Amino acid sequence: MNLPDWWPHDKPYAIMDCLEGMKELPDKCVDLVLTDPPYNLGIDYGDTTDDNREDYFNWCSKWFEECKRVTDFIIITPGRYNIYGWNEIDGFEMGIWINKMQQSRSRISYLSKWEPIIFYGKPKKRAAWDIWSYNSNRGDGFNTHPCPKPQELFFKLITDFSNKNDIILDLFLGSGTLLESCRKTNRIGLRFEINPEYEPIIRKRGMDEELINGKWHKKQEQQEWW
Repeated sequence: MNLPDWWPHDKPYAIMDCLEGMKELPDKCVDLVLTDPPYNLGIDYGDTTDDNREDYFNWCSKWFEECKRVTDFIIITPGRYNIYGWNEIDGFEMGIWINKMQQSRSRISYLSKWEPIIFYGKPKKRAAWDIWSYNSNRGDGFNTHPCPKPQELFFKLITDFSNKNDIILDLFLGSGTLLESCRKTNRIGLRFEINPEYEPIIRKRGMDEELINGKWHKKQEQQEWW
């Protein structure tokens, strides 16, 4: 698939602050924003990301406003302890993904295995359910990211709420799970990631497989991106 003419970069991702990157994008240019932002829990994402911000929800509101400008439908995995801040937004719906591998505790249970998903705007399609259940990505071979989401979850959200050849934007690419998910579902995935430490992983995820007779196979030789 070709990159859109309006995308100002020569790769489907850009290593830069998403707030700066989105300023370069035209209005209503993407079909879906699907993103997994930092949770503001003090997690170490690298030197370029502050996950302990006093202005966290003010910062979220800035990139959320940009999301509303560039698309009609937004999906966010905000983290369970941030729901109170997103509740102030009118018109959002909430679903749940259940992490079968999660072993954390909450104040009321020994095993707390669910995470919220926020939906905002008008989707092209409706899903059959609003609950998804998948294992985490800890064993996928790209587990250097501290909070990986299941690729199967992204596959399902992408196919439930977009069509083939749609353009999907992610503001916080991390180790590249969503970019790979778009490629494998025949969507055009465009991404921002502020931390340059993740770029070698992102490149590997985009280069080490090819589609042969409808199935993805490991490549014999590495090739340049795109």
